[in-house]
Amino acid sequence: MIVLGAPLFYFLPRELAPPMNIPIINLWVKTANQDSFSKTLSFIPQFEQVLNKIPEVQDYLMQNWEKGDFYAVIALKPNKIKRSHEITDRLQKQLDNIPGTIVTVNVAPPPLTWFVPSNQPGSIEMNVLTTDSYSQLHQMMQGLLSTVKSNHQFVNPDTQLKWDTRQINIQVNRGLAADLNISMDYITDTLQAMLGGIEAGKYDFDNQSFDVIMQLPHRDLKSTDVLNQLYVRNQKQQLIPLKDLINLTEKNPPASLRHYNRLRSDTLSAKLASGVSVGEAISTLRELAKKTLPSNVTIAFSDSAEQYLESSNTMMWLFLLAIVFIYLILVAQFESFTDPLIILTSVTFALLGALLALWLTGNSLNLYSEIGLVTLIGLIAKHGILITEFANKKIVEGGEIMEAITQAATLRLRPILMTTAAMVLGALPLALAVGAGCENHQQIGWVIVGGLLWGTLISLVIVSVAYILVKTYACNRAS
Repeated sequence: MIVLGAPLFYFLPRELAPPMNIPIINLWVKTANQDSFSKTLSFIPQFEQVLNKIPEVQDYLMQNWEKGDFYAVIALKPNKIKRSHEITDRLQKQLDNIPGTIVTVNVAPPPLTWFVPSNQPGSIEMNVLTTDSYSQLHQMMQGLLSTVKSNHQFVNPDTQLKWDTRQINIQVNRGLAADLNISMDYITDTLQAMLGGIEAGKYDFDNQSFDVIMQLPHRDLKSTDVLNQLYVRNQKQQLIPLKDLINLTEKNPPASLRHYNRLRSDTLSAKLASGVSVGEAISTLRELAKKTLPSNVTIAFSDSAEQYLESSNTMMWLFLLAIVFIYLILVAQFESFTDPLIILTSVTFALLGALLALWLTGNSLNLYSEIGLVTLIGLIAKHGILITEFANKKIVEGGEIMEAITQAATLRLRPILMTTAAMVLGALPLALAVGAGCENHQQIGWVIVGGLLWGTLISLVIVSVAYILVKTYACNRAS
């Protein structure tokens, strides 16, 4: 059991929910942080040109809500749903050729993950936490990023901490401004009006009101040379060149300095390659971080990866509680602490059959298959109950242990097979389901079918052997 079950449990892919063939594709595009809205919008025609050449695309909608990135929802033709993941891989390769952009293409996530907060569903995020400075953290992340880029399990990995934001600081010579009788309010108001724009009034036309914004033309705002053309008035109403009162310094600070659990942090995000599960990605990132990052750095996963880790721990405890609960119920039913152990010996072999069915059908360990495993415990325990209860009655009537268990296994074979056949036939529609949401149904169906078939074949033998050993030991101890 251990020799067969341990490799299966280890090599099965693990994820929160199985990937589904949904006719919706999500597209995220990120450009340089300093790109303006107009610069960001200039990339959209290039993406539209690629999408219009893909015959499987039915329609798409692009949205741009802030500078530096935009988002698109792509609807596939109904007869091409089964190829959604293939289309995603092909589209990713074509869009990666557009310079100046970082593109992430994913099939729409399963409904189970819709309520999981995530910046980019279908991707994985890992936070690196440290007490060192942000510059030291940036150097560490660059080494980790280069290592992750060389791994085939991840597509377009990127970090959030970057020194690529253009920032211009304006320092006012307050002493000179005071000597020239120029108020600081005059200087700031002039900069706000000319560079940022202010509402100068309202314009009413055809029963509609429009804001009148006073600002320099956008073509003049592309360079700091425009400051050489601005003037401010002093208290004597004299015009003073603004350039004589200010000093400009240009810096490239990060767009944001992030904290996670009160520590300085940076986030590494990457799309998962086709066929890579969340569990595999988490294990790989942990190994790469252990090799690349120093010992004083810790990591923490967020978004869908964090939800997967939490659900895995919860399901493990739920699975153990299910076994304990069934054991206590059987203790109360048989008024014995040993008979329930005999009955539950078939559970381990049924679980082996369920894992084998998942592996043979190319499925994974996820929330749906784990629900099927919990259900399987109650279903397979019924076989042991039938055999053990009948054998106990024969022993009470004065029969020998071997004779009692032989008759129990023989006479209860028919109801056990009938019960198994009914439950397997009931689960087959789930295992062979097609259509929308079939991937979720198949997980539960194959767990029940594989677990019941294998568990039934083994339980007839293993329960009988366990019954003979336990009862013989109990009789010898009593005598």
